Amino acid sequence: MKITRKWAMPNKNTFKIKPIYELILKYVGEGSDYHWIDPFANDSVFKKYFVTNDINKKFKTTHNMEALNFLKLFSDNSVDGAVYDPPYSSYQGRKVYEGYKGLQRPSDMYMRELCRIIKPQGYVISCGWNSNGMPKNRGFEKQEALLIAHGSGHNDTIVTVDRKEVML
Repeated sequence: MKITRKWAMPNKNTFKIKPIYELILKYVGEGSDYHWIDPFANDSVFKKYFVTNDINKKFKTTHNMEALNFLKLFSDNSVDGAVYDPPYSSYQGRKVYEGYKGLQRPSDMYMRELCRIIKPQGYVISCGWNSNGMPKNRGFEKQEALLIAHGSGHNDTIVTVDRKEVML
């Protein structure tokens, strides 16, 4: 597994952080024909390429629903890739996301659905304050990790790239 560390200014819109944007493009490709999804899209720079969702109706996404219900729309092994970028903590959610009331479900419920819908050889790019990513016991293998330092006053943003190796 490749691990890279870079410095960049923080941004509430994770994908506007240049090294993260570039990492996602590496796997998706700009203008890609692949079927990628973003269940917590917010104001994502990738919404013209992805099927997107945000519970907040002010964001012009393809869906505006709770993320777990969005993930349940997809058939087993039907999605080439996903970016998983929920609010990293309740504090961050309240501070950054208008009307945030907390994740509607425990994170393992979202992960279970991602495991179900990602195709073999498909990817999940997870962003957060930890490097857990997708579970190995569900057929995923770590490919890459990107650590983004934002300076002493901010937690690093940790991005993991996991590929689904097997169909379960």
